[in-house]
Amino acid sequence: ASRHARLRYTIIASNSHIKGGEISNSLIGPFVGLHHQAHIASLLWPKGAGSIGAGALISGDAMGRTPNREALIGEGITFGQGVTLLFPINLSQSPWSFVSAGSVLTSQQLSFPFSLIRNRTPSLEAPQQCEILPGWALAKNTPALARAVHKFAERDRIRGGDNKPHFLSKESAE
Repeated sequence: ASRHARLRYTIIASNSHIKGGEISNSLIGPFVGLHHQAHIASLLWPKGAGSIGAGALISGDAMGRTPNREALIGEGITFGQGVTLLFPINLSQSPWSFVSAGSVLTSQQLSFPFSLIRNRTPSLEAPQQCEILPGWALAKNTPALARAVHKFAERDRIRGGDNKPHFLSKESAE
């Protein structure tokens, strides 16, 4: 952790880079990048391997109390700028997905790996709902997945470490 990062009651795994933002009461796995201001609380992201964009709000509103809800995040998820997650939320079964900038995800459990999750155009029937494009990352954005794997290999500071995340794994196939 460096620059203006503020950490409180948080565990951060190896090879993660937290260079800004505020994180509290969270478990952040390896190879997570947070390089700009964001607010994160009660995040459980054990496998890591993703990134959090500027202005993201991943936080239960505890109003100074101990958090009583959380976000469970799957491996390799990328959160765009200004993403908001409303707790409780479980994205643990949606590895290697992309949450588009400005998206607001309401409380839910989502099980669509390699997806693009983005805001829909609001309508009277469905104000503030997101649309999910399952498999989008594999079908339309494989270069971004390959680039992420390449970045993990370059940033690995563990000598002899061979547990680098990869989007083509037994877990992601399951």
